[in-house]
This record gives sequence, C-alpha cells and structure tokens, in this order.
Amino acid sequence: MWDNKGSIIFRVQQPLATDTAPLLSVLNHYHQRLENLFLCQQEALVEQRFELASQLLSHYQALLSAHIQLENSLLLPLHEKVEKPRWASSLYLREHEKILTLVSRAKEKLDAAQSEEGRSPRRGAIALLDYQRTIKGVLEHHEQREEQGLVPELSAMLDLSEEIKLAAQLEALWQQSFAERQDALNALLTQLDLDGLSYTTKL
Repeated sequence: MWDNKGSIIFRVQQPLATDTAPLLSVLNHYHQRLENLFLCQQEALVEQRFELASQLLSHYQALLSAHIQLENSLLLPLHEKVEKPRWASSLYLREHEKILTLVSRAKEKLDAAQSEEGRSPRRGAIALLDYQRTIKGVLEHHEQREEQGLVPELSAMLDLSEEIKLAAQLEALWQQSFAERQDALNALLTQLDLDGLSYTTKL
C-alpha cells in the first residue's frame, strides 16, 4: 500500500481467522493479494518494462506455488473426507497443476520476449497480455469453485474452533511467505510509481 509519500508499505492486517467465516475470509484475502501482485506485473507490461515485469512475475509464481502447496497439504486431505462433495478433491489438484503450468509458460514467454528480435515492444506486450488472459480466466473459475464447494464443505464438516485453528494456520504461513519477500517487492513496486501519483495496491 502506498503512503502519502508514494512509497509502498505493508500494513499489518487484523487476524482474519477470527471472522465469522474464518476460512473463507483468509482464502479470499490471499487470493486478492496474489491477484494484485499479478496486476502489478501487468502494469509493468503495459509500460513495456519487461525486466521489471519478469521479476514481479517470478515473485508471483513463487507466492502462488506456496499458496497452492498449503491448499494441497492442509485443505484437500480434509476435503477428501467430505461425503458427496460438489466437486471431487482430485479436480482441485488438477486445476492447481494446470494453473502452475500456465504461469510457468507465461514466465517463459515473458523472458523470451526480452531478447526477441523483429517485433516491436508494444506488440510483444500485447501478445503477453493476451496469453495472460487465459491464466486470469482459469483462476477466476477455480477460485469460484473453491468458494462455492471446497470452503463451505470444509466449514460444514468442522466445528467453529477447528475452522478457526485451520484458518489461523493458513493465515500465518501465507503471511510469512509475503513477509519474506516484502523488501524485494517494495523495491520493485516503487518503480511503478512513474507518474508521482499516490494510489493503493494491497500486497
């Protein structure tokens, strides 16, 4: 988030795991933080700053991988115990693999664009943004599936104290992932403030 001087800060969030829907609150919050980081990378692409975009996408890729690893290890084993789920646990796993593959390909395309000859930077940026539309579409449908199936089914299976404990564990580990990259992301994101204006980006 930008302060009045235009520099980026990471504000300490109130614990989300104490909300009335703790698991959904934590999951939605970190989905939003990841989405905002992805959008910052796209801002760099719009500015045709491919090296900056590549560095931001590397951080996004690592944070997304950590996010998915925790879902796979903490949420999906529990979800396998749900009777008659709306969507099988194996579907979430397959979608996770697909998302990581798409992001990996996006990173390869972005890195290749930096050394590509014979195409204008603007055309290169357009091609990359077009490809990334697929990632955003897959993520949107996957997150809707989690919000409509995975999370409410887990909430129904757990009592509130168990859900709060699980949500708190996820929140702590995901927050740690972001905290470890805070300084590096601050340095990169500050470079996007080219017009001197102050605006909000919640990472």
